[in-house]
Order: sequence, then C-alpha cells, then structure tokens
Amino acid sequence: MKKCIILIMYSLICLAPCFSSGRSEEDMEMFDTTIVENGDYDWAMAVFTKAIDIGLNDHSIYRDRGLLYYHKGDYDRAITDFNEALRLKPDYAPAYSDRGNAYGKKGDYDRSITDYNEAIRLEPGDASTYYNRGITYEKKGDHDRAIADFSEAIRLKPDYASAYHNRGFIYDKKGDYDRAIEDYNETIRLKPDDALKYYNRGYTYGKKGDHDRAIADFSEAIRIKPDDDFIYWNRGISYYHKGDYDRAIADYDEAIRLKPDHASVYYFRGYSYRKKGDHDQAITDFSEAIRLEPDYASAYYDRGLAYGYKGDYDRAIADYDEAIRLKPEHVLAYFNRGITYENKGDIARAISDWEVVLLIKPANANDRELVEKARQNLERVK
Repeated sequence: MKKCIILIMYSLICLAPCFSSGRSEEDMEMFDTTIVENGDYDWAMAVFTKAIDIGLNDHSIYRDRGLLYYHKGDYDRAITDFNEALRLKPDYAPAYSDRGNAYGKKGDYDRSITDYNEAIRLEPGDASTYYNRGITYEKKGDHDRAIADFSEAIRLKPDYASAYHNRGFIYDKKGDYDRAIEDYNETIRLKPDDALKYYNRGYTYGKKGDHDRAIADFSEAIRIKPDDDFIYWNRGISYYHKGDYDRAIADYDEAIRLKPDHASVYYFRGYSYRKKGDHDQAITDFSEAIRLEPDYASAYYDRGLAYGYKGDYDRAIADYDEAIRLKPEHVLAYFNRGITYENKGDIARAISDWEVVLLIKPANANDRELVEKARQNLERVK
C-alpha cells in the first residue's frame, strides 16, 4: 500500500507543473493539446481518481480532475469536481474560474458570470478571469461590459493578444471600426503569425469600404492558412466590391473546392456571374445554393432576376413567389415581380405588387428608394 501511495504522490508531483494556477479558456485549450499529444490524458485521469479513492482529499486534486473532465467535454462531472474543490477550500479562486468556464460551455452564462465575479473578488489581479467573463458577456450580447472586462484584462496584462483581439471583435460589432482596427493592429503585433487576426482586420476594412487593405489582410491570412475556405470567400467579396469579378470568381472557386457544401459561396459566385452577364452560370450557382439551403430567400430572388434577364418571366415570377413566401417583406422581390408582370402585360398584378411596396416601410435606404420608384411606376401605368 505504501508503494502505491508513493507512486501516486510521485505522479501528482510530476503532473503539478501542468495543473497550477487559474487559466483562461485559451490556456486550457493549450493544456488539453499537451495532454492529448503526450498520450497521457487517460493516465492523468486515472492518477487523480486513484488519489481520491485512497483518501487524498485535497482540493487541488478535485480541481485538476475537473479540468480533465472539462477537456473531455463532460462539463457536468467537471462542475461536480469543482464543487468538491470549493467545498474543501471555499476561497479557492481558480476553481470558481474553472467552474465558470464549464457553466459557459453549457450555455449557463448567468452562473458562469456569478462564478467569475467570485473569482475576481478573491483574486482581483487575474487577467484571465476578466477575459473569460468578457467572453461570457459578449455571448449574452452585453457588449459594453465585455469591452470593460477585456480592457481590464489588458491593463493587468498588456501583452494579452486575445483580449485585444476580442475587444476589437466587439468594437466591430458595435460599428466602431477604427477602434476595432487599432485593437487588431495590436494583436497582430503580438501574434504576427495568426491567420484569424488578419482575417478579422480584413473583414473590418471591408466594412469600412477599404477593399484594398481588406484584400491585403485576407491574402496574408491565406499565406498563413491556405486551406481556409472562409478567407477565400471573403477575399472574393472584396474583389467583387472592386468590380474585379474574375478574381472574385477565382476565390469563390477555391472556397468551393475546399468546402463544396457552402451554399453562400455558390450564391456569391452566382452573383458575380450575373454581374458579368453570364446568366446561365448564375442560375446554375443559385440553384446549387438553393439545393444546399432550400430556404435561401436571396438565392430565389437573384435566380428570379437572372431568369428575368433571360426573358423567362414565368420562372422569374415563380422564384419571386418563393422569395416572398420565405421573406414576406422582401421589398425587392415585390418590386421586381411587378416589373416582370408588366413585361408579361399583366398590369393589374404589377399594380398590386407595387402597391404592396408602398405599404412596406423598409429600414434600408436602398429599399426606401424602391418605394419612390414604385410610386412612379404606379403613376405611369394607371
């Protein structure tokens, strides 16, 4: 028995460097990778369980076994172990933080925040707890509190690249693109080989209409991570906005090669083909998008436009019908179905559609322009 206890204690001592103080979800992911790559994941679980079975009732053992359960995706057992760690040591801040992470994985954000609050009360200088609470606030849609927490994490740890990145992401969501880019600049300075950082900065440049910089960032992201379909897709969108439809299509081709079942990429490629006047290829792509995502209202609408350009008014109307069924306030579909009915000589139905356009009060400025055009059409045909 003594031999067994000595072996277990030796094992625990050897493991101690892996299981130290509080860690962020990002740190925990690194820990998980190390355990799995070393092939000692199950061994570590067995060691902690054996230690508990023979009566080594130490709070850190329960906490560390809880971390193993966390990384196996067994969040309920992880929480049970963190509970026991806290029963044995009620002021154990890392266990509150870890339990907060586990509750977050289960989608129980309120309990997650409660645990982070307690961890911060006990250890107010732990940047990772502010960071994790910020992530949780972001998931709840509380962007201002998320920014406050990421800012505090940065104050405590000025080289916290992930905190800059996530704060930038929230600034982007709030429409504060300049601040978002400032944060992405800093996270890229700290982690220059991370494709995601370039991707997100490129995405924000795209929103600002700076497509040249967006393309430069997407290109760098592709250099670092050449097998990411999303990056090709978004670079294609930037090329589209520059009117470079051939390069856009080339990027969509690569995105589809990497992920053949991505409906939106077929849709965007179809859109570029339609802009080039290749309505047959556009229809083919819109049809594939619809096959992959049968409730894709925009794909029905744009396929309807392509059929309209080809003079196939019946198929155009059928697609507008479906777009309206899926999205009853689709102003463009009503407007263009009215145009198509007029082209067929069915003025009564054209009038009916344009009158619906007048009844809908669109928030989008471009759609509001259609209201005036519909009014002009009604005056012209009545």
